[in-house]
Amino acid sequence: IFVHVPRVAGTSITRALYGEGCIHHYSMRYYRALDPGFAQSADSFAVLRDPFERFASAYAFVRAGGTGLSRLSDVFLRQTADVVSVDDYLCFLEGHGPLDLDFVMRPQSWFVCDPVTQACLVKNLFVLDEDSGALSAYLEPHKIGALPWINRAPRPPLALTASQRRRIERLYACDFALLESVRRASQSRFGAAAI
Repeated sequence: IFVHVPRVAGTSITRALYGEGCIHHYSMRYYRALDPGFAQSADSFAVLRDPFERFASAYAFVRAGGTGLSRLSDVFLRQTADVVSVDDYLCFLEGHGPLDLDFVMRPQSWFVCDPVTQACLVKNLFVLDEDSGALSAYLEPHKIGALPWINRAPRPPLALTASQRRRIERLYACDFALLESVRRASQSRFGAAAI
């Protein structure tokens, strides 16, 4: 099971695994509800991204109305029509719960964790740009080589103020905690070999 977290190279992985026309942003909870036995026994994985980087990517996606492959829905196009700055976007996010947001705006943890306990429900997590070798090794048995970069949202560098960074840290606190736990687990697994 590949849990596709939006704005984290998921379209590239999905196409490599399943072909075109199979883009879904289901949470691991969805798979567990659909078929608990299969979800429990199946190998599952997801890719995470630094929350600041993902925020910048999602902000560019929203401002552009999507990409050539994936458009922002009409509902969210209307709701974000007045978003012209990072602060506007942050105010929009702060005023809505996860279920009232488009998938690109939801926390990464919403896709891979239990919403109450924040326990990770996915068996294998990789961090984009940090675990490239481990992800390649994981995908190799599925006959997947180098991944193409699909669904990229063009964006200029985004300079965030200290205040904006604090707001992002509050909005995505669970993502920062999740990413830190993945990094710690990776260090404990591979740290001794790297020394």
